[in-house]
Amino acid sequence: MKNALRVNTSLSPDVRPGADLVQRARSATPTEIARRDLARYYAMLERAMRGLRDRFSVAELEALAYALGSMASVEAPELIYLVPATVEEAEQHERLCEQAGLDDCEGLLRRVRELSLAERYALVDAIGQYLELPRDQRGEEGWVSLGLRSS
Repeated sequence: MKNALRVNTSLSPDVRPGADLVQRARSATPTEIARRDLARYYAMLERAMRGLRDRFSVAELEALAYALGSMASVEAPELIYLVPATVEEAEQHERLCEQAGLDDCEGLLRRVRELSLAERYALVDAIGQYLELPRDQRGEEGWVSLGLRSS
């Protein structure tokens, strides 16, 4: 038998994602649908991540991690569309760019606004992973390891 990663969870059929699985499970089981959809999700993240590589400098990524860190830790995927507004609010209320020493704040905000929905998911996902790294593995090394910067 092959090695397998077992993921045990129970999902309510009345709320997301359980309700989504029930709706899609016509000729397949919810487990089969979950496996398929999870593979699609990770494929989407991988493709979007490739589009994000080197789009932001290390300093910009650190600023984005600051601005979007709480979004990365909260399970509310329906709010991912708020990524640009969240970064803009961090600039407006906390002077994000000045604190991060960024010269081209408008360029950063424009590039964040231009992100596709998939790229927003990938960015927030990567920030969540980055914030879980030990502090001595953060910085450029961390962003390279996550695929947002080339070495």
